[in-house]
Amino acid sequence: MRLYLKFLPLLLALPAGADVQFHAKPMTDAKIPRGKAQCEIRLMVDQQVEVSLRGDMIGVHTLTGADARDNGSECSAPLPGRMVDGFTMTVKKRHGEVRLVAEPAARNDFTATIFIHDNAAGEGLYDLRISWNAASETPPGINSNNAIQSAARGAGKAALNEAAPVPLGAVTVVIDRGSNIAVTFQIGRSGSAIFTGTVMSREGGVLKMDGKADERFLHLPGPMYLYFDASKQVYKIAMDATNGQDQLRVSWERK
Repeated sequence: MRLYLKFLPLLLALPAGADVQFHAKPMTDAKIPRGKAQCEIRLMVDQQVEVSLRGDMIGVHTLTGADARDNGSECSAPLPGRMVDGFTMTVKKRHGEVRLVAEPAARNDFTATIFIHDNAAGEGLYDLRISWNAASETPPGINSNNAIQSAARGAGKAALNEAAPVPLGAVTVVIDRGSNIAVTFQIGRSGSAIFTGTVMSREGGVLKMDGKADERFLHLPGPMYLYFDASKQVYKIAMDATNGQDQLRVSWERK
């Protein structure tokens, strides 16, 4: 008993729960309005938590009560690491207070933050929809009427000759039924690099593209390899391009 009393102040000082982080699953079977993208955040919450969405990564910080549990959260595309138009949060199901604390902005590294206070007994299901306007520009050479898309947040680099490598961020891959393909990497907060071409072959989860860089990388041609997981979402990209004089090497992996 004396030992318990000795350590009681320390026990009271410990946080109520630990932070939880996980990637939202790719959204594959949802009817999303044209020109929109969205993430469905579904959590089982006990008491109070703070929820963040950055890209397709969902973080839950427990304020009081037990740690929250994921209940099938999914995203049609990662929340972009730049300013977006039409950002909204819709509460589809709740058992207590839900409040949008911060919209994504440069000052918070483009992270949406939500406060939840569940005042019901035990856990309660919270279903929140974050939506925004998807980029309306169709990559060159792509027929947008029948294109399929894969997008992911990640990191990589593009090294042109001896110049300092250009850091690459989130990627979007668009393939139409004519086997035309466009791979767009985010660069910084507002820049991008687009690689276009045609599908040469597909073996298992590896797609080989006969590609060409944009003007940023001197339109250099070469094969690009895109690796897809079982959910048909891109997780790795590699390319060696050259015109016989200049050389470009691209490497990227999903976070």
